[in-house]
Amino acid sequence: MRVVPVLLLLGASPVLASSTIESLSAAQPSSPGHRPAAKLPELVLKPAIAGVKKIQYFGNGHIEVAGALVLVPQDSRTPQLLKLAQQVAKATLNARLQLNEVDISIHARENFRGFGGPAPLLTASVPRARLKEFLALSAANIRTYERVWLASEAKEPALVAGGEVQATRDRERAPLFQGTVAQLIRQLIAQRKARRSGETVDGIVLHGNPGVKQAALTFDDAVHPIYAPLLLDSLRMNRTRATFFVVGRNVFAYPYFLRDLVKDGHEIGNHTYHHIRASDLTIEQLEDEIVGTNQLVRELTGQKMVYFRPPGGWYSLEMLMLLKKLNLTMAFWTNDPSDVDNLGAVELEKRFLRDLHPGGIVLLHDNAQDTILSIGQLIQKAKQRGIALVPLGELMSGTKRKVYPSQ
Repeated sequence: MRVVPVLLLLGASPVLASSTIESLSAAQPSSPGHRPAAKLPELVLKPAIAGVKKIQYFGNGHIEVAGALVLVPQDSRTPQLLKLAQQVAKATLNARLQLNEVDISIHARENFRGFGGPAPLLTASVPRARLKEFLALSAANIRTYERVWLASEAKEPALVAGGEVQATRDRERAPLFQGTVAQLIRQLIAQRKARRSGETVDGIVLHGNPGVKQAALTFDDAVHPIYAPLLLDSLRMNRTRATFFVVGRNVFAYPYFLRDLVKDGHEIGNHTYHHIRASDLTIEQLEDEIVGTNQLVRELTGQKMVYFRPPGGWYSLEMLMLLKKLNLTMAFWTNDPSDVDNLGAVELEKRFLRDLHPGGIVLLHDNAQDTILSIGQLIQKAKQRGIALVPLGELMSGTKRKVYPSQ
């Protein structure tokens, strides 16, 4: 069988995504963009606290949140980790009175390789209003504070046996189908039907109902410290809910942010456990990636996910059949303003409005600085056009779905 990697167009420019790959032992993948993201401002604690590598902060125009990275010996125990986290939280919030929250990540110095590498030893989210409560914790009652996570008490899902996993830096430029020419033709026919009808066709969501004054608002790669509370705050202020496609490894170490999403009424979608390009995996490995994330989200929130979005947009007939087995629907997009290109708020708004239309599906990222600064304006601009931004499931409610291809 001849395999033909083909770029399928959904109103996007015919640009093939980058295929740079790195080991998961390195950092969490982040899209390179046309410009590097602006460096976040940093705080310097005086006196210094041993182990603190960096404290950065960012704001959305309404609140500010800091993120503290701390490195300690691998054999550090819970009482030591908690005491250090308390010292860092107090010193950080005292160092900048404008801060509303500090997010703390304590990693083992010996194996730290960036966000998304080996899991931290402890993470905590400390709003200023709860600092006193956090400082009163001890190792004996640490479980009473729901915004702290300990690796020693968490069990990561057993995933992808028999080899090193590879993470992709591929951009979600446009869906990329891998298969035979005959399979490709079927995909093109399904695409045309889906765009016209707004229905789920062959197990894929490509477009919502063009007759409704709604568009789906979706965010990939969630969740991230610093950014998650900022984005949630902006969405609350604008009374808007969205769909977040989460990376399992991220929610494993920061489960409280996932629970915040659900508490605010947002929809959760699956984006694999390690942000992996499906074409680099066997179907068994891909199933582990998807099932592991499903299980983790259900354990943390009780929610069962409906939608899956493949990192980089890579997919195949085999993946569609796997999703049928797992009762998931593939979700693509029609509006990608490329927020990770870091081109500024004006250009982001221009691109967003260019492709905004009823039934469309907007793709953004929860850790893109331009999105954090602009999301309120984008929501208001959409309202001025008479289009409400809603979760994907709400956009697709009442439409037909789960029509899968034959084997």
